[in-house]
Amino acid sequence: MTWQQLAPYFVPVLVMVVLARRVMKTQRPSAVRLWRLWIFPAVLVALTGLTLAHEPAPGMLAILAFAMAASAGAALGWFRVHTLEFTVDPETGTIFSKSTPVGAIILVALLLFRYALKDVLSGEGIRGVELVRWTDGALIFTAAMLLAQSAHTWVRARRLLPVGARLTRSAESSRPPD
Repeated sequence: MTWQQLAPYFVPVLVMVVLARRVMKTQRPSAVRLWRLWIFPAVLVALTGLTLAHEPAPGMLAILAFAMAASAGAALGWFRVHTLEFTVDPETGTIFSKSTPVGAIILVALLLFRYALKDVLSGEGIRGVELVRWTDGALIFTAAMLLAQSAHTWVRARRLLPVGARLTRSAESSRPPD
């Protein structure tokens, strides 16, 4: 086999290796930093908006498809948080989250769906503006999923804080710790 024949398999294998590493890492508890949960989704939503702003206006069917992609992404992001286990360190009050195997299965299923969809779309000869609309839908799906995931993580983690800590931390949450 030549390098040109093997090249299409490099990215999927690399993604699987990175995903496997991430899945192993999320099996360990990690601290939930409430004041930082909004940063990545906000950046992603802004970048999604900028990306969509540079393209021709979509038709009604594409807008409906984008709304469905956003709804599906938000629902999956909301559900995905239910696959996390939250604990509170009684001494420090720090909240920790740990992924469950169901969360890892969801990530692998999404990745496999993405590659299957890519094969189907390329087999159908979808190119140009149609392909851009499909990728825009995937981008909207991802942004909505991560936004809902962060929002629901914040809701679930916030419930674990004692009432007094909520009041004192709400004033501190707008600024990073020293």
